[in-house]
Amino acid sequence: MKTRRQAHEDGEKTYKTGTPCNRGHDTPRYTSTGGCVGCNRMKASETRKNYLNKNWGYTKHTVTAHKLDIPKINEYAKTLEMARKLQEGKI
Repeated sequence: MKTRRQAHEDGEKTYKTGTPCNRGHDTPRYTSTGGCVGCNRMKASETRKNYLNKNWGYTKHTVTAHKLDIPKINEYAKTLEMARKLQEGKI
């Protein structure tokens, strides 16, 4: 177990205290802030979910429902290419 000061002097990014944080995580702490790595991961995950929900209506159901249909995309691309050639008079 190291103190934050010892970890900082050794140039380490994280250190282990041996005591859990206020939320009960027994993960290392960041040397720069003293914050818990587990709490930081939890907050980042929640922020990501909130962002996706706000901007794309992300849920597990929509991700599985909107898988890419590559053959249809290729067919559409060919149709667009043909339309472009028609407009340019190449067909």
